[in-house]
Amino acid sequence: MDPFIKQRLAQVIRQSMAQADRAWQGGNIEAAKTLCDQILARDHTAVGPWVLATKQALAVGKWDTALHSALHVLKTRPEFEGSGFDAGLDVTYEEVAGWLDEAAEELLTSLAAGPGDPQQQVLAWYSSGVARHIQGDLDAARDWYEKVTLAGMPAKYIVGNTINLLHALEHEAGNPDAAKRWLDLETFPIALHARDVIGDDYLGFLDGLYDEVISSPKLEAFQDMQSRNWNVADKLNEDEYGSAIARLEDVFSGVLRQHRPIFERQAIHFVQENFEAFPESHRVQLFSAVVKGAGHVGPHVHSDCYLVGNLYVRVPDEQGTDVAAIEGAAIEGAAIEGAASAAPRHAAIHYGKHLLHAATGGGYPTRRIEPEPGTMLLWPAFYSHGTEPSLAEGVRMVVGFDVIPERAAA
Repeated sequence: MDPFIKQRLAQVIRQSMAQADRAWQGGNIEAAKTLCDQILARDHTAVGPWVLATKQALAVGKWDTALHSALHVLKTRPEFEGSGFDAGLDVTYEEVAGWLDEAAEELLTSLAAGPGDPQQQVLAWYSSGVARHIQGDLDAARDWYEKVTLAGMPAKYIVGNTINLLHALEHEAGNPDAAKRWLDLETFPIALHARDVIGDDYLGFLDGLYDEVISSPKLEAFQDMQSRNWNVADKLNEDEYGSAIARLEDVFSGVLRQHRPIFERQAIHFVQENFEAFPESHRVQLFSAVVKGAGHVGPHVHSDCYLVGNLYVRVPDEQGTDVAAIEGAAIEGAAIEGAASAAPRHAAIHYGKHLLHAATGGGYPTRRIEPEPGTMLLWPAFYSHGTEPSLAEGVRMVVGFDVIPERAAA
């Protein structure tokens, strides 16, 4: 987006948020809601509407709604990291943590008084942990987070995010060995290259794969408040699909068989109820993520599968390396084979940065990889990952796979 247009849009949104706040303060809830809807229509990443939604939910005692809205406020964006967020309102991370604390306590009290909803209970535990984490009470945060990790498969999305928060917390507390129990960034992601897996014709194969994906009717714009200019094609290997996608399905299946022992060792920590061992019965489901021009994908986990893999088909800046560099504090014993240079890079992907990174203050190691066409990465589904903002005007395309367990019907 042109810098002048971006600045003007930010001014319009701030003015609209001020109007919405005045309407809310004056009791005109419908007018405030209309203005917030208009703001989100202009910019789906805007934070201010979620601030007002949190305040309104707290005012009427809708505790679960307040928690969901406040957690939306806290989701990190690249523009917030290092400077705090600009919601168009006078709000701090500490104030949002206080809202989480209040709503979580009230929700747990109400659940204790009647038939409890396990999902809401886990939401309250998670929110209490986040509040304490932001407030710097790491021991209390750890206690809440560890309760969440025992919630099991029904709460896998929250459990997955909590594992990343525990990794960060233990580093902040000076416990690197405890942090490694949650995320082993020396081992994952596993980095491969298509030339070694597909063969010398891999560039021609990537061209064919690009053509099949870019022309697929399944490729659609996807809006997410932490991401910009993101397009997704789901279930590429279902219904009708081309020969390149069919070949890639076989390639991924072979890679999976080869590296299965590594994932089985990783699963040892999570074979209770929260994350099952490598699923004997599973299916490989292909997807594609495409950023056309400038854009990025925010930190996220995959909660509906066991592990994830990506093959980079197009990368805007092809000067990047295909080996890992470690961002932030060094991980003891990690092999750093391709340190990032000072020159601008595009389409880098990071692992271990959780979705509340800015709110909790960072201070923990993440793994950063600068891919090239043909880079292939594999990692457990609960490892948080996302891309850095890119200013390149080319297309960044990955075709990936989820390993989805086929669970027997209850």
